[in-house]
Amino acid sequence: MKGDLKAAYGYLSPGYRRLKPFERWKRGIFGVGIWQDARVDKVACPKADVCDVTVLVTSRLMVPRIGKPMVSTTPVYERWVYEGGDWWYLPGQ
Repeated sequence: MKGDLKAAYGYLSPGYRRLKPFERWKRGIFGVGIWQDARVDKVACPKADVCDVTVLVTSRLMVPRIGKPMVSTTPVYERWVYEGGDWWYLPGQ
């Protein structure tokens, strides 16, 4: 939400970061700063070291012809893995 891409990149799993360096990952990030709120809605852990998380993300977007911002809340699905004593976000799962 703060647009701190370096901090966000730090949550990615070490294996993912080895495969996708920061500059390459950053090129695929769009819409930085439009999130207004994010809160965990559900967590399901099919294994002790893997959790699937649903985050409710509220975004604020300017829509042409409406003249005022639209606010929308959408679920975002994430997979987190426990590795090396910490939890890490694993994109694309």
